[in-house]
Amino acid sequence: MESLGFLEIALVVSVSVGGAFIVAFGFWVVSNWGLSHHYASADGIVPTFLFDGENLKDATPDAQLLIKDAPKYMTDKQSVLHILSSRFPTLETVIDKLSRGEAQTLHAADSTTISLEVAEIEGLIQLKLYGTCIQDTLTISEIAAQDALLSELATLRKLTEMSPHLIWQQDADGKLNWANIAYLNVSDS
Repeated sequence: MESLGFLEIALVVSVSVGGAFIVAFGFWVVSNWGLSHHYASADGIVPTFLFDGENLKDATPDAQLLIKDAPKYMTDKQSVLHILSSRFPTLETVIDKLSRGEAQTLHAADSTTISLEVAEIEGLIQLKLYGTCIQDTLTISEIAAQDALLSELATLRKLTEMSPHLIWQQDADGKLNWANIAYLNVSDS
């Protein structure tokens, strides 16, 4: 077996160094010029949505998680409004009245320290969520998920309560824990 000469070793080293340089340059280009979200929070830290009318144009991964389980019949914008409206009841009005280049910060209507930055950027609407819940340090994603579940639970309770069908709940011993209006009306007669 023949050993490599000086020129062959120099050629292998220069090809390796050149390849490493090209890869490093590629990473630098991607990180500085961005194959990340142009408008929607390039830092990826806060949930950020970018809308063009009803259409979601861009969203950070955390923002996408907030609406992933939304009902399929809702547009992306309706899903976001549905999730955020309990904490930010004026959100839809603010979005509708936002002037070109204007930005507003909304604060949650409850005891949380969550705020929502609403901005108009080149004809697009950007929503950025900031903050956490003081009492239990839930993340924004957890708070939004909890709000969505509580909203759905309230809807289901109202439907059950108003149903014309007899609906009740018993404990393990057969004792009545809860009953809807139809059940109570039948049991009273």
